[in-house]
Amino acid sequence: MVAPLVQSPVQPRSSMDNKRAADTLRLLGDLIELVEDASFKARAYHGAARTLKSLEQPASDLVEQDTLGTLPGFGKAMVEKVSELFTTGQIKYLQDLVATVPAGVIQMRKISGLGAKKIRMLYREHQIESLEALSQAAEDGSLEALPGFGAKSVARIADGISQIRSFEGKLRLPEANLISNSVCEILAESFGSEHVAVAGDLRRSMPIVEGLRWVVEGSTPSEALMASLGDIPECEGVEFDGSDVLTIRFSDSVMGSVRFVAAEEFGRAQLSVTGPETFATRVIADAGTQSGSEAELMQRAGLGIVPPECRDSESLWAEESRTNLISDDHLKGVLHCHTNHSDGMASLEEMAKAAKDRGLEYIGICDHSPSAAYAGGLTPDRVARQHEEIDTLNAAFDDGFRILKGTESDIRTDGSLDFSDDVLASFDFVVASIHSQLDMDEDAATERICRALENPFTTILGHATARLLLKRRGYPLDWPRVIETAATHGVVIELNANPRRLEIDWTLLPALFAAGVMTSINPDAHSTAGIDDMKYGVCVARKAGTTPDRVLNCMELSEIVQYFDSRKN
Repeated sequence: MVAPLVQSPVQPRSSMDNKRAADTLRLLGDLIELVEDASFKARAYHGAARTLKSLEQPASDLVEQDTLGTLPGFGKAMVEKVSELFTTGQIKYLQDLVATVPAGVIQMRKISGLGAKKIRMLYREHQIESLEALSQAAEDGSLEALPGFGAKSVARIADGISQIRSFEGKLRLPEANLISNSVCEILAESFGSEHVAVAGDLRRSMPIVEGLRWVVEGSTPSEALMASLGDIPECEGVEFDGSDVLTIRFSDSVMGSVRFVAAEEFGRAQLSVTGPETFATRVIADAGTQSGSEAELMQRAGLGIVPPECRDSESLWAEESRTNLISDDHLKGVLHCHTNHSDGMASLEEMAKAAKDRGLEYIGICDHSPSAAYAGGLTPDRVARQHEEIDTLNAAFDDGFRILKGTESDIRTDGSLDFSDDVLASFDFVVASIHSQLDMDEDAATERICRALENPFTTILGHATARLLLKRRGYPLDWPRVIETAATHGVVIELNANPRRLEIDWTLLPALFAAGVMTSINPDAHSTAGIDDMKYGVCVARKAGTTPDRVLNCMELSEIVQYFDSRKN
């Protein structure tokens, strides 16, 4: 139903795809705003980036068919730039802009709260051109002396610099998969796909991938192979140590390594390079000295075949502990999806059709509430009109599919929800989430969350700490209290499957389940393609030994309708 997380060593090879193109346009938009101070023009490129990212078909097909102009926001100039990107792998306009800005200044755009206007002032008027110089200015007090920089903003900038440095060399799962697929395709051309294996954090579906690892059954890489690896868009250098390790340097300080081994060592190398070290050491010690495949070694160690994503939890090493782990096929529906009624890219009908086409039985629409005006949050009148549209669409669907009426209601600073009780009662279910005033200490954040959990209309707690992986740390929570409150009031805690979030963190799921709290694997989809992000949630849920009975949207349509009705009554 849901497209599986890519773990195959061979995928179609392409130097440019939708994700890479979207990232390129986003950077171009940022630099236009930074260098040219043209915010309207920048927004056009940012919008085009979102459009490409949400496309289900390859944009390269539209380039070949000369139909890019049919996309929203794609005028003549945008079509020319995107066509140039897919044809040549680059945009000259972007290259020219990059040449005018120090690399450190481009890095500053990653600091939350530091906008283009301030960055431009820093490097043009005060010659602050690197994170190091900015950090020094924050430390010695000279930054606070500048107009527009108070003590609090300087503290946030210093924290932002610290976060950027802590994020160096790391990737989220989609970006890691994208690069890995390119590398695997090149390696497979030389050694055969059956002799190439993804390893490391990516193979174990870690939410944050620190370094990329592969194992190859083969010997010395050829110069042609190294040249092909060097052509990968993110590659910045390839080095071979002359023995058995090929090192690849990627952008953003990400390092990759390819280990070449003899056939009889392939299984052991897969184990050791995949990790974690504690698991690999245990298997190799218990399996004896005889060679074998990775599966054979695990079986000889008495563990059965332990899926890579289960190897970080020692409680899942025993074969009997992995009975009925959740898989994509267990998902019966999708909840927490946005439409163009608020900040989604697709219409209500398009989102519903996309879910139905994926074999799902229901979709829960959760557009934003009024406080999220920046995201087109719905007023009560607009909610009523949306519900009328849902009723009309549901009447046209057969009995095997249904659109469920939901909302992503903002949790206000006092813990109350963003609609009156009368409006909240009109929804089938309510996802309660925090989107504003994120700078809270643990006591304030916990109190705010728990008050929302106590609201009888709250069905699901959405993205509990509002974290954004490799961009923003979530606010701290007293998790035992949050879980206890959710258990008392029968509230589900979301596993937000958007790969930029992946929260609650998988390490907390066992505590949820022990308290009798369910989770729901929700994509927080803002496009039809976003529905497929549920695959990331399934992978990290498996890391905690999650079974389908613990997951709300593993319920069939009749079951979840009954569940929501019982909650309301």
